[in-house]
Amino acid sequence: MWEYSNANYNLLGLIIEAASGESYAGYVQQHIFTPLKMCHSYTSPALAQQNGLAVGHQYWFAMPFVAPNLPLPHGSLPAAGLISTSEDLARYLIALLNGGRSGNVQLLSGAGIDELQRGVADIREMGLSLGQYGMGWVVDKIGQTKLVWHTGTLPDFGAYMALLPEQKKGVVLLFNACHHWMNPVQAEFGGRVAAMLAGEQPAPVRFGRMIPLALRGQLLIPALQIAGVVATLRLLSRWRLDTERRPSGGRKWGLHILLPLIPNLLVALNLLPVLGKRRSYLMLYMPDYSWIAMVCGSFSLVWSFLRTGLVLGTLRKRSVA
Repeated sequence: MWEYSNANYNLLGLIIEAASGESYAGYVQQHIFTPLKMCHSYTSPALAQQNGLAVGHQYWFAMPFVAPNLPLPHGSLPAAGLISTSEDLARYLIALLNGGRSGNVQLLSGAGIDELQRGVADIREMGLSLGQYGMGWVVDKIGQTKLVWHTGTLPDFGAYMALLPEQKKGVVLLFNACHHWMNPVQAEFGGRVAAMLAGEQPAPVRFGRMIPLALRGQLLIPALQIAGVVATLRLLSRWRLDTERRPSGGRKWGLHILLPLIPNLLVALNLLPVLGKRRSYLMLYMPDYSWIAMVCGSFSLVWSFLRTGLVLGTLRKRSVA
């Protein structure tokens, strides 16, 4: 079976270091970048910045904002963090399409390339079938054409690479803005480009419309909370002035206490992930959601108790003459 795991690739990086006696960064430079003449590819952000690295952006509510010098762990380099250009990555894709050879350099055997691109485990995410997983690649089909692809997601950069081995074609797309929820958008966009490259009809756009709307929709949460507070205070004011409007029995508990608790507690539940073990990841990859969860979740938790107390207290008081 398949389950996504960056930690396994970090472990693989340590195995490479132990087996080769080299650092992972040095191994990639000596055995991949240099033989393929990938002269503008780097394992160090500092060196890349000296050579014209694009400025990364984080999405806040589907709007990109400049995010320089994010604290990315160097120990995760085997899983994510190599820096390159479209031209350099095209050289890499050419080797993968040419039996592991680029010019006079045999980077990997033809059998090794075939093994890389052999699907062995079904991939399902969010109930959707994405094909099969090979060695670091998703193996699927566009029509009757074999497609080998993968995305890359960082807090401020994204990438999509795809191979059409039967047609000897490949494509690479690089983005200097990203977000955890934008990964499906990148994959969908890249898949549509790969479909056109294969001469097939691209699939209809789904995530590219839905996810940006969902990201912007997060701003409705604080707006609805403010509207809820205002509505509650007005309701309490009417009850204080007119006892005949005050509910009682099941209507009091069901409509005015228990029902309003449901949305407030649902928002408060978002505190659990941002206060848990994945807090650092969420703050880096989903900063808008993280702050909405912390601020609005905390408010909802406090307001749930405060509102219940205000409603019960008002219903017990006598009306104002």
